[in-house]
Amino acid sequence: MSIVNYQLSLSQQIMNKQLSILILLSMGIIVACGPSMQKRSQKIAEMEKALVDPGTGMINKPKAKALIAEYESFVKDFPKDTISPAYLLKGAEIQLQAATPQEAIATLDRIMNNYPEFRKVAHCLFLKGFIYENNLGDLENAKSCYLEFLRKYPRDDFADDAQAMLNNLGKSPDELIREFEAKAEAKKAETGAH
Repeated sequence: MSIVNYQLSLSQQIMNKQLSILILLSMGIIVACGPSMQKRSQKIAEMEKALVDPGTGMINKPKAKALIAEYESFVKDFPKDTISPAYLLKGAEIQLQAATPQEAIATLDRIMNNYPEFRKVAHCLFLKGFIYENNLGDLENAKSCYLEFLRKYPRDDFADDAQAMLNNLGKSPDELIREFEAKAEAKKAETGAH
C-alpha cells in the first residue's frame, strides 16, 4: 500500500470516528434535553389525577404546587403548542382553588396577553372578574372586567352571566333573595290579575 493510500485510509478512519462521536454527542444532547412533549403531557395527566385527596375530596396543596410548576415548565419549553394556554388556564383554576387568587389573576392575564387567539380567552376575562368580585372583594376591578367582557364578547355564552354579575355587583345574598322574592310576587300578581 502506498503512503498516499495509507494517508487516505487513515483520514477516512479519523473522519468516521469523528462522525461517530458527533452522532453520539447529538444523541446525548437530545436525551439530556428532557422527555418528549408526549411524555411530559402524560406526566401532567398523571399528576392531575393525583391532585385531589380521595379521603377528603380536597386539593392536595403540595401536589397542586408541583402540578402548576409542571404546567409552567411545559409552557416554557413549548410556548407555541396549542395545549400551553389550556395548561395555564388549568393552573389558574388550581391557584384559585388553592386560595391564591392574585396568582390566578396573574396567570389569566398571561393567557390573555400571550395567547389572544386561545378559544377560552373570553372565559379567562370573565373568570378574572369573578375572582375580583368573589375572592378579593374588589368590586371596581370586577366591574371593569365584566364591562370589558361585554364590550369584547357580547355574543359569548357568558355574556348574560356577565350582565347578571354587573346587575348584582355588591349586593348581599339577603338583598338578592329579597329582589328575587319581590319579582316572584310581582309576577304572581301579574298572572293572577289576568
